[in-house]
Amino acid sequence: MPITAEQRRQLNRKRRDGRAAEAYAAILGDLDAPMLGACISLKEREDTKKAGTMAAPADALRYTECSLPALQRTLGKIQDKYGEGSGKLQEDGEGVFYDLGSGLGKACLQAAVCYPFEAVVGIEVLEGLHTMALELKQRYDDKAPEALPPSQRRSEDDGRPIDVPELEFRHTSFAGADLGEADVAFCHCAAFDKHTLKEAQAALATLRPGAFAVTVTHELPERLDFETVDSEILELDGCRTLVFISKKHPPGALGPPPGG
Repeated sequence: MPITAEQRRQLNRKRRDGRAAEAYAAILGDLDAPMLGACISLKEREDTKKAGTMAAPADALRYTECSLPALQRTLGKIQDKYGEGSGKLQEDGEGVFYDLGSGLGKACLQAAVCYPFEAVVGIEVLEGLHTMALELKQRYDDKAPEALPPSQRRSEDDGRPIDVPELEFRHTSFAGADLGEADVAFCHCAAFDKHTLKEAQAALATLRPGAFAVTVTHELPERLDFETVDSEILELDGCRTLVFISKKHPPGALGPPPGG
């Protein structure tokens, strides 16, 4: 018999009881070395700047990371509150998570250990970071079936096994990306310049109605059919930062734009 909404909320809270942190640490290993991603990013940005091949201004690609507690709390809000109406993050083994500018893949791994998504996808343009993300994927594929908490691997609806989320990393720019399959998309856009931020917003605008976008520092505009449903100051990168949860609506559902 299907579980009730309250039972689902209790299960979601159980999945946030701390065991996800153990799985995250076990899989990440020495890739959690301080400043690893930042150093790789800085070197490649400097090299491409000298060669004149940089795809975006150096500051726009400055390395940033999410923290497990922050993403865990944010996904928890979508699971327990905002996703019920649109059916997002309500069924085991369903839902797709995207990270725009995924670096060495930490936020993707965090998502995979926090919730039994069907798939988790990271998009990263810098080759050095993508190479490290592929190393992380290998570790995940080897260790996740045993490392993930039991509640992530077996449904409490009927006891059936749940496949661990498929983890994928794409070496490309998120400019022009189609996020139509995503249920939740994350973008740590705090350091983006105006051009890169506009590209990120355009990609997020391809989300289906009912999907959610999680952005850092920058709120998504209503003219792109996003409704901000939550904002909270959370700790990311060792500092407290404003994190927004926005829900995508059908075109025009939020009314005409100001002055329209």
